[in-house]
Amino acid sequence: MNKRNARIVSFALVIMLLLVAMAPAVGASAPASKPVFKPTLWGNYVPNSAPSLRPTSFQVVAQGLNNPRGMAFGPDGGLYIAEAGVGGPTCFTFPDGSQVCWGYTGQITRVLNGQQSVFSPGLVSLSTPDGEGVGAQDVAFDAQGNLYAIIGLGADPALRDPQGFLGADGMNFGQLVQIHADGTWQNMVDVAGYEGIANPDGGLLDSNPYSVLATADGFAVADAGGNDLLKIDMNGVISTTAVFPDRMVEFPPGSGTMIPMQAVPTTVQMMSDGSYAVGQLTGFPFPVGGANVYRVPMGGAPETYASGFTNILGTVFGPDGSLYVLEMAHNSLLSGDPTGALYRVAPNGTRTLITQDLFLPTGLAYGPDGALYVAEYGVIPGMGRVVRIAIEDSVMVDPDTAMVGQTVTVHAHAMNYGGDTMGILHIVPIDRSLVSYVDGSVFGGAIPVTVPMGEARRLYQAGGEKALRAASSSGVVVGVAWIGNQMAGSEVHFGFQAKVELGAAGAGVTFMLHSYQMNAEVASASASVSVPELRDFEVTLQDGVNGYSGASDTFLNAWMPMTPYGASANFYVRQPGIKNALVQFDLSGVNSAAHISQARIGVWVTYGSGNPVDLMAYQVLKPWSEMAATWMQADAGMAWEMPGAMGPSDHASMLADRVSFGGSGRWVWFDVTDEAQMWVMHPDMNHGIVIMGGGSTNSELEFTSSDYSVTFVRPQMKLVYQAP
Repeated sequence: MNKRNARIVSFALVIMLLLVAMAPAVGASAPASKPVFKPTLWGNYVPNSAPSLRPTSFQVVAQGLNNPRGMAFGPDGGLYIAEAGVGGPTCFTFPDGSQVCWGYTGQITRVLNGQQSVFSPGLVSLSTPDGEGVGAQDVAFDAQGNLYAIIGLGADPALRDPQGFLGADGMNFGQLVQIHADGTWQNMVDVAGYEGIANPDGGLLDSNPYSVLATADGFAVADAGGNDLLKIDMNGVISTTAVFPDRMVEFPPGSGTMIPMQAVPTTVQMMSDGSYAVGQLTGFPFPVGGANVYRVPMGGAPETYASGFTNILGTVFGPDGSLYVLEMAHNSLLSGDPTGALYRVAPNGTRTLITQDLFLPTGLAYGPDGALYVAEYGVIPGMGRVVRIAIEDSVMVDPDTAMVGQTVTVHAHAMNYGGDTMGILHIVPIDRSLVSYVDGSVFGGAIPVTVPMGEARRLYQAGGEKALRAASSSGVVVGVAWIGNQMAGSEVHFGFQAKVELGAAGAGVTFMLHSYQMNAEVASASASVSVPELRDFEVTLQDGVNGYSGASDTFLNAWMPMTPYGASANFYVRQPGIKNALVQFDLSGVNSAAHISQARIGVWVTYGSGNPVDLMAYQVLKPWSEMAATWMQADAGMAWEMPGAMGPSDHASMLADRVSFGGSGRWVWFDVTDEAQMWVMHPDMNHGIVIMGGGSTNSELEFTSSDYSVTFVRPQMKLVYQAP
């Protein structure tokens, strides 16, 4: 857009970038002597009272920053952070009542060996009353280890006139500044002054130097206000490398109306072929997907390198040639949504979203440790922070809603978006009051851990993988861990199964993945399983009572091997191995999510032959028919593996219960709690129980069946359970 045909917007105090032209309009521009401040977009983001810092899944390496911007690592390994500051005590009020204040609250903060300190205080800063600052925008180190900062402006360079409202402080804006080893600073090159002289794009004068890159023969500066890329040689002489023209975009969306949108270049990086990579914020209307990263070859015009981003405020290349792109507002600056985003663009063009867990991010750096460093809360004074992103954790639990007694599968993922990372410990603790580890279920190269997480970290730190494995060779499993080295671009996927316990009912379960390197937590993530609250139930199932008719029973008679007895009023158990009884109750009326506390099957004894009978109850494994089952077959045409349902595929090998009984005229009860739990969860496995006599003497018991004329002595099943 030709800036002579647009309304000027000065200082861009909405991160110093939303430059010239909030909306294109026909008419005269405001006089340069009375700059008109743009209506702030950050009213959508910054409430009257500052928001609370959100929890982050990343490691916080610096905090309490005032408007953090660009960052760079120095030769000492420290991270140097440009802070635009919060203005100062000198203020100017415009006729419309708006106000700006300035002073020397900008600074360069250093994080070295885990310690945060102010390296260079007292840099010039300009802000609105709510603290949105313009000042130090970026930092860079040259080949000799000298530190430089670029100071923004966001206005006509003439406004810095010492006779103007900024007074003598004005000329400290729009400068390339050298930061000395003792933290003092001095202006080196007047970048904004070049806009006033050369005005590369030919429009209204506006300069906002935003990003600086040290090169072999000087510096490259992206001027967001001038919409150009500048070169500064070793003698401080400035020249134009490229101009970024306006693009026509539709606004409002769907209207068919096209308006010019300025480029607003905000980042500059060097590519492997010596070209520059320049990212753009874009001007109004800040369309979603409207921001590009341009390749600017030496002596050539800008060409699109990567597109489809929104409001770019940071770019950096990794050692493998991957481009990392930081979006300040993933859903556009006009959306009111403070969510940012970080992407990786592989050398082959494949794009990966690393994270959207960022709040108004404003700076990006790639560390010597192979991690990414992101400045966020970039326009909220005092709340700015820098997070370290190397390992990105995520957890998924399948299913995400489970009942007590149900098994869930926990999938832990850890993606390494940084460089090769040695000595990583990924661990998921298990809260035994809520879930229990399913033996043998671990997968993905992980190991069960039988020591608490703190002890696991200590053991791993002191003795490595061998020590942790040795300590976890026996005992109750309280966690699952993956141990080893994780290469750049690689993903670890491991997991296990867990059974939901009664303590989780109503509260649910949260599984946390923690990632540690050198005993420092570098990432974490969580996923929750919903577990419905349970109510108490106590029911009795008996044919003819409360409309129930789901009981089936019969007996198998070795003396009459082909005779079915399903319609008989009585059934029998005779030892040794002469008559066996089958009893089954339909449990389809019980919620499949029920947690069975107690289940008993009772049968009424009408006659005993004298000697006690050793009654053994087993779960039946094979389907059978009440009216067709005989000593030889379970159903018509389907034989028992062994006559009398005594084969290993006919009944379970383990007893459900065992009772020694003699006499008559009373109930015999069998505990089938475990079996009932399985039957309600898996109705197709409910074939009831077989009752056998296990003694060596001849003895017989007679029982009433579900067809007996007197209802209250028919077989019954009593259930105590909890269910949603």
